[in-house]
Amino acid sequence: MSSIKIVVIIHSPEVLQMVLKSLSERQVEVVAVATNGVEGFNKVIKYSPDIVLLDLEIPAMDGARVLKNMLAKKSLPVIVFGSDTPNGRSAIKQALKTGAMDFIKKPRGELDDATFDCLQTELINKITTSTELLPTEEQIAKISDLSPIMTMEKNRYQSLIVIGTSTGGPRALQTVLTNLPDDFNTPILIVQHMPPGFTKSLAERLNHLSPVHVKEAEDGERIKEKTAYIAPGGKHMTIKQIATKQVIQLSIEPNDHIHRPSVDVLFRSLAHIDQVNKIAVILTGMGKDGKEGIIQLKKHDSQSIIISQSKDSSIVYGMPKAAVETNLVDYTIPLGQVSHTLVQLVKKLGGN
Repeated sequence: MSSIKIVVIIHSPEVLQMVLKSLSERQVEVVAVATNGVEGFNKVIKYSPDIVLLDLEIPAMDGARVLKNMLAKKSLPVIVFGSDTPNGRSAIKQALKTGAMDFIKKPRGELDDATFDCLQTELINKITTSTELLPTEEQIAKISDLSPIMTMEKNRYQSLIVIGTSTGGPRALQTVLTNLPDDFNTPILIVQHMPPGFTKSLAERLNHLSPVHVKEAEDGERIKEKTAYIAPGGKHMTIKQIATKQVIQLSIEPNDHIHRPSVDVLFRSLAHIDQVNKIAVILTGMGKDGKEGIIQLKKHDSQSIIISQSKDSSIVYGMPKAAVETNLVDYTIPLGQVSHTLVQLVKKLGGN
């Protein structure tokens, strides 16, 4: 992996020292360091880094304003640092709404070797386990034609869309959901890797922006048209068929997955639903969650349609890459084409 250029904007001397030490022996290049918001913003503009590490609690220009101003100038991944306090958690949630890629809770108490090891592991995992970051504006502008590798036959079945995403997902989901037409009725079930407490605010924000109703999923609720359901952080979401209805089920089981909620768990549950047009989408994200679910979807229903976000438009090309490696993906498309593709597929399938 080529060197990743990073600008670090952290006010606390102790946390800054730990972060710089964590990065010192890794294949990254810290091109600039700042300890206040104004200085940090100017260095981001000057150095055009691949990633920004941003402390939300900084003087001169607070972290929320720095983040907003940076993203208004350029799309780039930002990992924010926030305190594990009520105000700190609120600031992290707002940063994710604004467009931060991910977050790290600042260490509390004594900054000993164990604390350093935990911070280093989390930080390096979130920076270096992916090989692809945000594309250039020129790459985003390259919109390729759809190249379907399967033939679809119309039927009168209901369609269901499932989406899995992780790092960079909140912004990707906003792009997809806000670009759907007002008359788009097909239900959408979404797994976004997030801890408990964060998915509800994400759903509320997307609900204000999207033509479809977006909500955090509830256990036992019937899946309705014109609604997007986001799995709550800390719980798996599955689909169960009851007579002619599909119902959402939430559970902490199975507990043998790295992620909860898990994309694989959602996709596998859809694989066993009969007489439904199945459309599965893998968006930007770290790791390979969703890969096994795709295999099960195609195994149980060869007419399942699999969409993967393109490499050039992914913030982190981990989950989409794992999907493509199954050789079961029907469409590999830029993020900006996903909404249009979903609309066209539902029309072709003849469902809702």
